[in-house]
Amino acid sequence: MNGGVEVTIFLQTIDNETSGPIGGPIDNLTDRQKEVLQIIEEHNKISKRKLAEQLNINVSAAQAHLDILKEKGLIRREGGTRGFWKILYKK
Repeated sequence: MNGGVEVTIFLQTIDNETSGPIGGPIDNLTDRQKEVLQIIEEHNKISKRKLAEQLNINVSAAQAHLDILKEKGLIRREGGTRGFWKILYKK
């Protein structure tokens, strides 16, 4: 951001618990990252190699998308190579 002001607005749910910010991390994803997230939601045991094949991209590009989703706190790998992807946000 170049000299601007960033504002985060929070919603409040009916049960008085504060929800996440409006325009949260999912809204800030590229179309490809949203596609990766959707694939993971549907196939949480997918490997990065299979993900790359499904998206028709190379494995390093798939890894980069996964890294961004992990950095944003949207997914986490549970159980290593034979594990699964855990979705860390609520729709």
